[in-house]
Amino acid sequence: MREAFGSDERVAEVEAAVADEPARLRGTWEAVLAATKWRLDAPVEEEAAAEDLPQDLQDLAQQERRRARIKEYFGKS
Repeated sequence: MREAFGSDERVAEVEAAVADEPARLRGTWEAVLAATKWRLDAPVEEEAAAEDLPQDLQDLAQQERRRARIKEYFGKS
């Protein structure tokens, strides 16, 4: 940046702001990662009154459970 704009004080201000950015964002980023991990690790409640759902939604839920089991199986390999 100094090659393009020289030794202007504004360049130093921008460089300082950019250098502080990772430290300022670290807390937010860690919170996002923790929330994502919590959501991924949350147990899936499969007993959500399946008989109350229309047949097409029951079939869709069953397909999703199969996909999840397959992904889990291959994830362990």
